[in-house]
Amino acid sequence: LLNEAALEWSGINALLYYGPTIVPSIGLRGDTVTLVVSGGIGIVQFLAVIPAILFIDRLGRKPLLRRGSAAMAISHLVIAIL
Repeated sequence: LLNEAALEWSGINALLYYGPTIVPSIGLRGDTVTLVVSGGIGIVQFLAVIPAILFIDRLGRKPLLRRGSAAMAISHLVIAIL
């Protein structure tokens, strides 16, 4: 349950859902650009999973979750300050 809350807090669902709406608002036009940006998000997600898969058995699930949560919290704090 806590993991699902962290996923919602990361905002990835909002980015995936509203991505096609956000892209034109930042000045990028066209259906092709919207598809490329949405596809790019999917590729980045896929590439971000690879290190987690490689390190999860070596580092353990809880330490990896704690480090990822700390990095996410710091990122949110920096964005809030900016």
